[in-house]
Amino acid sequence: MGKLATITLGAMTETTGSTAVTDALTPKQRFNRGAIAVAVATLPAWSLSFAESGLGFLFTMITTVAVLAALATVDGAAVATIRRRAAAVTMYLVLGAGALISLLFHPSGAGAILTFAVVAPIGIVISAARLTTDELRRIVAVPLLATTALQAVIVAIQSGTRSAFGYNLLHPGSELLVTNETIVRPQGLFDHVYEPAAVAVVAVAVGLALMPAAGRMRTAFLVGIGAAATTVALTHSRSALLGLMLVVAVGALAVARREPGLRVGIIVVVAAFVVPALLTANAWQVRFDESATPNLDDASLGRITLARQALEMAGDHPVVGVGPNRYMTVLESQYTVDDDYPFVVHNESLMVAAELGLPAAIVFTALLVWTGVQAVRGGYRPTLLYVAPLPFFVFDVLLYNKPIGLLLFAVWCGVLAGLRLAGVPAPTPPLRRR
Repeated sequence: MGKLATITLGAMTETTGSTAVTDALTPKQRFNRGAIAVAVATLPAWSLSFAESGLGFLFTMITTVAVLAALATVDGAAVATIRRRAAAVTMYLVLGAGALISLLFHPSGAGAILTFAVVAPIGIVISAARLTTDELRRIVAVPLLATTALQAVIVAIQSGTRSAFGYNLLHPGSELLVTNETIVRPQGLFDHVYEPAAVAVVAVAVGLALMPAAGRMRTAFLVGIGAAATTVALTHSRSALLGLMLVVAVGALAVARREPGLRVGIIVVVAAFVVPALLTANAWQVRFDESATPNLDDASLGRITLARQALEMAGDHPVVGVGPNRYMTVLESQYTVDDDYPFVVHNESLMVAAELGLPAAIVFTALLVWTGVQAVRGGYRPTLLYVAPLPFFVFDVLLYNKPIGLLLFAVWCGVLAGLRLAGVPAPTPPLRRR
């Protein structure tokens, strides 16, 4: 058996034996872990527009198969002990159940696609929540940081050359997003610039939360964390910037109190963001100017108007909503669309209320809050992971209405639950005889 190693993460101490645990796994459990790693590593392939090219479609199918494989190989013990899990797991299960119920009352092709994107990653949530800290590092954090680092390179080249480098490989003939007709916002290989930004800020938090105390893996983590912070700087996403600020704030507090091991990681995050942000200061100035108007609705790009529309829609369809992925269809057919802001609501709870119904939204929101309470109780590292995507819940809807957002949401829920429960003894299969 491998030599036991004691790993301390904040208030949480875990004893693991990597070789022993690996030897004890059944073929089904090993396959499950491999499927999770593949799904996380190829996460960008769930960006909607990957299907625009043959190569992109192939990558999308690989990710889809991996997600379904993780669902099909969920360990029975994991399912049996859901009641012992953190609220993050239940929160995701509620979202999946809400989508299925609403789809039954409002069937549609678009709704079926979204419901599939919600339900399929449930296996990742449940399985990741059962992993040890060492397994979370190897199976989730490493592939997530690796794919984010690759995107960072592509984003940096796109920003420097103001070209669709790499993007046209999977999106033939497409150009990058341009803001105010002057600011080119790099997208990496993703459909929209917010997607690499959201993945990057979650990758920073996952990397910091699971960063080893020493060794080569720690160095690799720091490189991946820095690359992710650079991606946030170059995509000019205000929600991602706010999420990064929350992560740094919690991390700094942890360093000041009892987590000196996070000091280098926080320094890397700040430096990796500040340098490229200064190099693209004009773009950030445009983004800040958009927020400086005294009109709150204009400053938030219509989020007040969009929230009012969502509340009206939820009030008219309170029980099971209008159906998953049918928000704009119903808005355009039954309500007056604001010409300046013809978008879906940019708040996840309100979106769930409108599409899946008020009961689903109330339970989902309550569990989101309770997940935060559990994260705070678990220590600084679960807390900084929890706060990372909060701006995307409050000011966006990416983590619900896009397949890649839902897969990222599932990974986040699973890691958060795994950190929360790392100190809870879990039954392990007997060691094989040699």
